[in-house]
Amino acid sequence: VSAIEDCMDLGIPVMSINAGASTSETMGLMHHVGQLEYNAGFGAGEFLANRGITKAICVNHAIGVSVVEERCDGFQAAIEKEGIEYWGQVYVEDNKRQEYIEDVESLVANKTGTSEGDWEGIGILAAGGPQHIPVIALQARHKKSVIGAFDTSSDLYEAVDIGIKEFGIDQQPYLQGYMPVMLLTH
Repeated sequence: VSAIEDCMDLGIPVMSINAGASTSETMGLMHHVGQLEYNAGFGAGEFLANRGITKAICVNHAIGVSVVEERCDGFQAAIEKEGIEYWGQVYVEDNKRQEYIEDVESLVANKTGTSEGDWEGIGILAAGGPQHIPVIALQARHKKSVIGAFDTSSDLYEAVDIGIKEFGIDQQPYLQGYMPVMLLTH
């Protein structure tokens, strides 16, 4: 933060990219180029609500990372606004597919009171790209679940194409790299 303040004191234009919209605003940076995570999570919640879900879970793979927390917060707000039961966040570790599946299944079993759980109407938001493969595996086991995800990959595109996932929210990384250069040079 002090380096940013030093640049601003010297009249050097500074902007934030990808993450840090609120910090950018607080510091008075010239622009923030990136997704507003809370709003994106809210949009994800609205989209899944329109798919007929009756219960919702946000799966968080990055505990304490503000952008992922904001996605889940926005998702929760939209779900609750729609009158859908929000079952909270499930915290999972990256790259641990079996534990991922077990953690989400455990929450559903606890909420439904059965070891198998009733997956009818359960909407799951995978709040980041590292979750694409394990959430696809989860949905293969529980076909009645409705899944959306953040970030894009070839795995996500394939899952959307064959109907495993409803959507993926893309941050437009090319534009996040290009736009700041254009804004700083024009």
